[in-house]
Amino acid sequence: MACTATATVPVAVEIAQRFQMREPLRVRAGFDRPNISFDVIALEGTGSKARRQALLETGLADPANRPAIVYCGTRKDTDEVAEELRGTGLRALAYHAGYEGAQRALVQRRFMSGGEDAVDVIVATNAFGMGVDKADVRSVWHMAIPTSVEAYYQEAGRAGRDGLPAKAVMLAMKSDLGRLVRFNEQRANDPELAIAHERGWRAYRAIKEFIYGTRCRREALLAHFGDRRAETPPLERCCDICDMLEWLPDPETIAVRRPARSSSSSTPPPELSGGDEALFEALKAWRLQAAQGKPAYTVANNKTLATIASRRPTARAQLIEISGVGPAFVNKFADDVLALIEEHQQPPLAA
Repeated sequence: MACTATATVPVAVEIAQRFQMREPLRVRAGFDRPNISFDVIALEGTGSKARRQALLETGLADPANRPAIVYCGTRKDTDEVAEELRGTGLRALAYHAGYEGAQRALVQRRFMSGGEDAVDVIVATNAFGMGVDKADVRSVWHMAIPTSVEAYYQEAGRAGRDGLPAKAVMLAMKSDLGRLVRFNEQRANDPELAIAHERGWRAYRAIKEFIYGTRCRREALLAHFGDRRAETPPLERCCDICDMLEWLPDPETIAVRRPARSSSSSTPPPELSGGDEALFEALKAWRLQAAQGKPAYTVANNKTLATIASRRPTARAQLIEISGVGPAFVNKFADDVLALIEEHQQPPLAA
């Protein structure tokens, strides 16, 4: 038996051929998700990256669009977007294969649980997905153009699994198409990748047509998977082609917030209590050893250490929420820093 949720008709035929199935019984369910609206916003020109971030922040500022999943194309973008969102006050964490397994598990638990330490937004590469079944995801955002329509629909389909209205939004920058072209050209000179190379071009043409075409997004998706029409009307909005995109500002004139990374140097460090000062000094002493003869700031600056001393994180997922702490810092130094924090636990106040 061969099962998949997002196979086109040609792919299903190929699967049957490769498994040498003889007259297989084919069971196909409908692909339509009437509770999801599909919006594609194409961005290009000067300032498009900042405008893309501003659209994301505006959309996620509405609690009705959270919990949310934000998909990015690279690990670096994942970390940067998560930090920018935290700069707006959102509880957002990054997730990608650069994190250790235990850390990824902790981030996923905080997103799935809905408890006191829950996060509203997970910013991830496509490493986040398999086995993820959170029913109440209200929006899924793509900050980069996916490699195929199949990948897009599979990821977008993680929204609204509870059957309630949800949104799938792609913020597509034209420069991402060049990234897909370069990725596929890397297969060009390898005979063993000839089939993958041809499939890559078909996938590229299909996702480009989906983004820049004028056909109803829902109809385009269903046609791609071999469905003739939607069986039921959309629960609310259909897509940006069929309905006015009024819930987001004009992408050409949207106000852009100054990035948190750029303004972080002007933000004063937190004021420290006596106990926090002791931890701060211990962290500075540790930093000198961790730098191994390099400048101390290559490990962390004073403001980052002061924030750690003030907040006293007790887990890696809490540590990475601090501005100036990235995956490399966590992978190298998290155990040392958390151990120092535990050593400098403040005694409880007397009754």
